[in-house]
Amino acid sequence: MTQHIELKTPCPDCRGRLTLSVRHTPLLGWHAVRLACENGCDLHWYYYDLPNGRAWFSTVEQCADYHDGVIRREGEENERILAFECPNCGECPHVSSKSIGRQTFPTATCRCASCWDVDLHSALCEWLTETKNKKNADILEKIGRSTTFQAEPDCPFCGGPVFVRIIETGDDRRWGFTVHHASPCNLEPLLQGLRPCDRAQEMADDFDRHWRKTVAAVKDTPDCPHCGRPPECAWDHTSGLWSVGCGKCDKPNNGVSDDILTAMASWREHTDAYRRNHDGEGLQNQLTEYWRKTRQVTAYPSLTEGDCGLKSVRPTFRKTCRNLN
Repeated sequence: MTQHIELKTPCPDCRGRLTLSVRHTPLLGWHAVRLACENGCDLHWYYYDLPNGRAWFSTVEQCADYHDGVIRREGEENERILAFECPNCGECPHVSSKSIGRQTFPTATCRCASCWDVDLHSALCEWLTETKNKKNADILEKIGRSTTFQAEPDCPFCGGPVFVRIIETGDDRRWGFTVHHASPCNLEPLLQGLRPCDRAQEMADDFDRHWRKTVAAVKDTPDCPHCGRPPECAWDHTSGLWSVGCGKCDKPNNGVSDDILTAMASWREHTDAYRRNHDGEGLQNQLTEYWRKTRQVTAYPSLTEGDCGLKSVRPTFRKTCRNLN
């Protein structure tokens, strides 16, 4: 069930009415799914993280009040920052745009600094930090609730930069993250294992460790040890399970799980076990053949190692065999 609620705060661009679409999910509650202006303004320029789909509320009113409060508070803080003078050059920031790939981002610029981010409020906060505005340190501490950084290493699929924004989530004052990537690579399934943290630095550290582990897993997924073909990935829409394995020979068992990283780890374990088993069989045959040859040479000194391969049989060996019979 979805309801459409008109917010009290007007659109920051045209001052028109803002409408918030709120949807109810059984056992979880209400959460916002869409924020729209009656005149069709692009609100991602102002509110990249709204509506906050990770925040759940027990009533429609609570969900609407939360988003209305965020919009009103960020609008007021933006006006205050735009009125600040840079302590270095004395110029107030002005807003422009920066293009990266196919995306355009807001930029706050003065004569000595230029900062961009995923939305206008974040760009202004970055500018305030960059210019080291000590006079307004108390305001910076109040509004500096988000930080954006570039993840390392880059995207394993296209090699492009991946930007991460650490943000507050809901009323519990916990910290989560959003990921921005200029290319259309789907990174969300690779980050499902991350959960909100109590501190922003803890969330940033968890993301960094998880991202490095994820990129390494994607790049180091082994080929099929039987036929040498690259592995194939499949997702079952019915069961919601991921499968990683060889689509040709099916010799090692596929790695199957509802988490893609777990499926890749399972495939890696299966390939390692397959190699260990077949390496053992190869060594078994090699040792057996070696011992057979060396024992024949020891028992019959007149034989050479080439003779043990039964390429030729010397008369001495025939005579010895007749004597044994």
